[in-house]
Amino acid sequence: MQNLLENDNFLNNLYSKFKNLKFKDFKDKLSKFLTSHPELKDDNDLESNFRKYIESNFDSQLQKNKDSIKTPDINIIKGLETSLNEINPNDVNVENLEIHDKLNDKIWLNNSTINPKVRKAILMIVKEYIRFLNLPNLKIKDIVFTGSLANKNYTNASDIDVHIITNYNDIDTNNELLLDYFKNKKNVWTDKYDLTIYGYPVELFIQDDGQVKDWTAMYSLVDNKWIQQPELESKTSIDKKTIKDKAIDLINKIEGIENSFKNGKDHKEILDNIEKIYDKIIKLRAVGLPNGGEMSNENLIFKILRTGGFFEKLESIKKDIYKQDLTLKEKLIR
Repeated sequence: MQNLLENDNFLNNLYSKFKNLKFKDFKDKLSKFLTSHPELKDDNDLESNFRKYIESNFDSQLQKNKDSIKTPDINIIKGLETSLNEINPNDVNVENLEIHDKLNDKIWLNNSTINPKVRKAILMIVKEYIRFLNLPNLKIKDIVFTGSLANKNYTNASDIDVHIITNYNDIDTNNELLLDYFKNKKNVWTDKYDLTIYGYPVELFIQDDGQVKDWTAMYSLVDNKWIQQPELESKTSIDKKTIKDKAIDLINKIEGIENSFKNGKDHKEILDNIEKIYDKIIKLRAVGLPNGGEMSNENLIFKILRTGGFFEKLESIKKDIYKQDLTLKEKLIR
């Protein structure tokens, strides 16, 4: 049991399936589970058994606690705000941020050529996605594989980032409306289909050819060759302390927004704060990618927030606000 808890690869791989838990809580629960079920430590079904354990022992208790919550007095609220805004640095996991000496061998052959099975699977998914978009004027100029799995900084929580390159103006001159359309269609697609290749989720983006970034690694799936090869010779160091400090600052702000929502504060103010957070994160990444590429501090901060489920948390708050504000409640007539 102890060996499993000290095995970083095992922990990171299993934790990627339980992103709704904080890493410390996940590890504590896993330790209790392995202690009470020593016979499962080498079982291939460990993940499914652990999930059942989580659901039966913790989710029901959590719901029971939620149902019993009463409106707290102002002193309790202030204390809660303080505790929520003091994030334990140990909960921000930067240990899986690593720059490897070679590309992921599940995706790449001989550290240079994409695995033909992976390429075929991606192109099949793209074909179905294009059909799903239902845009007759969509003309594909290229299909580009980029991101950490096309580079050296991949982790167990990485995605297969695929950018479908086109010219927005060929479809519609209202680019803002088009962006909203692509975003909404992608959300529907993602909710409907949970597609992975060798365990890595496939993320699809429709990219305007005028906005193609100078990523540190780009592979054309159409031409089956590198547009921009990753630098495999050097092994750049990662400033984990700076990344952790900046990530904690943003996580504190997100937790503060969540606390404000739970305490019934003004919805407009909460939505404004969410947009400010998004704006800050977008600007961070916009600065980091051109200057430091996929391995820049700013992009790695973005990845910590994404894999930690903090964007999902913000979207969930927005959804709940819209549901509360736009639902017409029936009044009882006595």
